Amino acid sequence: MVVENNKNVLLFYQSFFLALLLVACLLVTTEPLLAQESATRATLTAEQIQSRITAVQESADIDDAARLRAIELYQQAVANLETTRSNRETAEAYRKAGSTAQEQITAIRTSTEREDKADPDTALNITPAVVLEKIEQFLESELANLSSFEAKLAIIEEDIENETQRPRQARERIAAARLLMNEASRAAASPPTGQGPFLAEAVRWSAETRIDSLRSEIAMLEEELLTNSVRIELLQAQRDELGQKVRRALLRVEVLRAAEYERRRDKAEEVTAQAKAVLQGSAGREPILADLARANLSLVELLRRQADEIDAVSLLERELRPVPARLSEVFRSTRRKLDLIGSGAPIGWAIREQRLQFPSMQEYRLKRNRLQRSITEISLRLIQNEDEQRSLADSNAYLEKQTGVDISVALKAELRTEFQTLVETRRRLLTRTISNDRAELRRLHALDDLLRQLEEMTRDYDQFLAEQLLWVKSAPAFSLKAFEMLPGEFAALLDTRVWLEAGHDTWRGMVRSPWLLILLLLAGLLLVRQPSLRGKLRDCGAHVGSIRRDQMMYTWQAVALTLSLAAPGALLLIVLSWALM
Repeated sequence: MVVENNKNVLLFYQSFFLALLLVACLLVTTEPLLAQESATRATLTAEQIQSRITAVQESADIDDAARLRAIELYQQAVANLETTRSNRETAEAYRKAGSTAQEQITAIRTSTEREDKADPDTALNITPAVVLEKIEQFLESELANLSSFEAKLAIIEEDIENETQRPRQARERIAAARLLMNEASRAAASPPTGQGPFLAEAVRWSAETRIDSLRSEIAMLEEELLTNSVRIELLQAQRDELGQKVRRALLRVEVLRAAEYERRRDKAEEVTAQAKAVLQGSAGREPILADLARANLSLVELLRRQADEIDAVSLLERELRPVPARLSEVFRSTRRKLDLIGSGAPIGWAIREQRLQFPSMQEYRLKRNRLQRSITEISLRLIQNEDEQRSLADSNAYLEKQTGVDISVALKAELRTEFQTLVETRRRLLTRTISNDRAELRRLHALDDLLRQLEEMTRDYDQFLAEQLLWVKSAPAFSLKAFEMLPGEFAALLDTRVWLEAGHDTWRGMVRSPWLLILLLLAGLLLVRQPSLRGKLRDCGAHVGSIRRDQMMYTWQAVALTLSLAAPGALLLIVLSWALM
């Protein structure tokens, strides 16, 4: 019995050790496979997938439908790998931006404070010795810098607006990516059965790379959320820096424009004195000399007008230059307000009031039309002056052209020197006039571009409001409390003081403008004559339909009488509204 028990124990231990040996063998054989599969997932590259695509294309053991499906899945895996790489690079860029943003903010603010203490026009060094041509070069350079700063500032404003909206969008995308990742994980955990080796591998690789790409996207979005506030702060510091540059550039432009206007006026005064002296010296002498001196004096007056025209263009440009930035800011503010539609706030009236602060698109179009006419006139004048300048290159030929005879016959010897002086003076005046016209044309074309930009922005803004504003609440919702206000409103409506003040204001408005009194008298006259006008209107229809007496004149007479009968009411409304305004 003891021997039998010993045999059973020995058999049990033998079986136990045999089972352990089998488990060890299984672990030894499966561990390299698992490690190989893990390594395959970790080291999967686009080149490996491309090689599998080539193998699928060359394989004869797979049908066409499975081949196309496998190639499509392999290509999806390649795209997922590229997306994962891009997401990781973007996340690293966010990480670096967040780590260095504070240093950049400090450096920008330090530079901004240092620039605030410096005089913006000191570097210009505009002394009386600086000639007009040099000032014009400085001005063109500053205007180019100003346009560059304003363009960069507009881009940063858009970036700030986009970054402000990004947290909500990023959170929504993170939630959606997690749902997609769960779906992809379930698809990878339970692949379809009955597929070939290529198609099964393609399905697995596509699902795994899809999961990795979604995981990297979530990590990227989370890094974006972490650094959003500091990146917005950096953009705001850059905006403040560019705003300071714009303000300083505007100050320098104003200094240069004032200096330019002063130089132009000085030049005009100088040549005016010279031309008047020559004109007085030529009075009573040869007619051709007097005519040329008077022509020079007209050029001097043109120089004065040009200086005033350029100054007027500068004033208009100074008025319109800040409008695009303000309009863009209002547009962004409107979009932010429209995000509050779900709250039930009455924001429509505020948006409408904000829009009324800016001119309409038609006003900008009218300004552009006037500007185009000015450009045409100045261009024609420039062409004529350039033609005359070329003809003045040879003074003898110019004199022959003016008189039709040779210079030796047209003028005596002692007057030729004076004629040469007048021609030389006119040549210099034409050079200055041509230079002014070219400078003014550059300003006008730049102003036309600005007006076109404003016209396009206003059109887009109006179209946006037309699409959105109709569905926006403009007043608080009606409630029973409104009935409590009715007695006070009726009392205000029946208050005689209000009507007396309105009547007094209307009378004062009509007294100030005699046209209103004339319109009022005309309306009263038409009201008095209404019975006779109605009789004449009936008489017009007496011969309608008669072949012998019916004429087109009766139709026009009926139209005029109808308008006369309807005019008194319209005239009274016009008079009252105009007087109250």
